[in-house]
Amino acid sequence: MITHQIHLFQIGIIVFSLLISIVFLYLIAKFVQSKLIYIVENIEIGFKIKKLREEKNLSQEQLANLLEISQSKLSKIENGRIRKIEINLILKLCKFIDIQFDDLVA
Repeated sequence: MITHQIHLFQIGIIVFSLLISIVFLYLIAKFVQSKLIYIVENIEIGFKIKKLREEKNLSQEQLANLLEISQSKLSKIENGRIRKIEINLILKLCKFIDIQFDDLVA
């Protein structure tokens, strides 16, 4: 009987741990969706973006329009004056330039 109660207690701890893990993962997912995630301090990414844009024969204005940002902001990103880039902007860029996310940020 005592052994049975110990097993039930252990199962309860496992279930509680799983619930805590699920809540934690849910909160992480919400944080990512809130667009608060940035590619931080990656000055090289701007130069990569410029090179890729030029390879696709796009002007800054054309790419900026596709990304729904100003040409001025794209210029600052390409020149390394903006180092924190929103993840959703990087994902849009990957789609339009046809490059894998990992290849761009690596």
